[in-house]
Amino acid sequence: ATATIQSAQTALGVAVTAQAAVESQTVVVAEANTAVVAAQAVVDSATVAVNTQQVVVDSATATVASAQESVTVATTAVDSQTITVTTDTAAVQTAQDVVNSSTTPGLKETIYQDTGYNNAPPVGAGVIKVVTTDTNGINENWGSGSPAAGVNADDFQIHWEGQITSDTTQNIRFYAPGDDGIKVSIDNVQIINDWYDKGGGGSQSAPVSFTANTPKPFSLWFYENGGGANVWLYWDKTGYWSIVPGSAFSQTSATPEQQATLTTAKATLETDTATLATLTTVLTTATQELASAQTTLTTETQTLTDLQSVQTVAQEDLTTKTSTLTSETG
Repeated sequence: ATATIQSAQTALGVAVTAQAAVESQTVVVAEANTAVVAAQAVVDSATVAVNTQQVVVDSATATVASAQESVTVATTAVDSQTITVTTDTAAVQTAQDVVNSSTTPGLKETIYQDTGYNNAPPVGAGVIKVVTTDTNGINENWGSGSPAAGVNADDFQIHWEGQITSDTTQNIRFYAPGDDGIKVSIDNVQIINDWYDKGGGGSQSAPVSFTANTPKPFSLWFYENGGGANVWLYWDKTGYWSIVPGSAFSQTSATPEQQATLTTAKATLETDTATLATLTTVLTTATQELASAQTTLTTETQTLTDLQSVQTVAQEDLTTKTSTLTSETG
């Protein structure tokens, strides 16, 4: 009986030890299982982050593709318009060459003897005495003398006609003092009308719009009744009056059709050049937007790469903890 009791006590001790070992291992397995659950949660969170970021990257990629298409379209438009402007420029040069070949310096000057009239004679009245070319500009002071051989010192009219050109694009005022009457027209519009006897002075015109190196039709009529005779033509380009130089005047025998061809060619060039400028601005904007989209894509792709690295680490950690759980459970 004593032996039996001792054997039972030994068995009981073994059982108690085994029970303690089971309870201890159960705790280990529970902890391992908790670690696996936590690791799985990290993996799930990282996967959601990666998937979300992938959507962002896909959207950024689509934006880059769209921006690239815009740049391609804008580049094609600029290239095409550049060819158009080049063609326009050649057309202007061709038309300009035709007109230039028919252009000579100076103004046509016609002198009339109009004896028998007093104040404000009819324009162009009398007999033509002289027809010549004046390349010196309108800067005359005959005093009591004659304007030309064969013309009396009183009762005469002079008509200067041709073209006037500014080398700058701006608005220009004109002033034509004289003794006696003066009429000035530019671009077939009368800008000064002082057609009456006066001993000097005169009116100032309103501003006249000029485009650089583009001639405008010009006409100045002058009459002398009696006494002193003088006439000058000034312009204000820089804030003060100066004599219009002879180099600003010219004559042309170009036909109206040739002149119209040049005018149309210049207008077309101006319009197409403005269109090119607009298209170039569009291209610049599209290029900037593409660069911005590419920068965003690079940033978002790097973020995705970083998140994928986090996901990989989390997955490796889950694998390790799952292996541990399996080991402890077994």
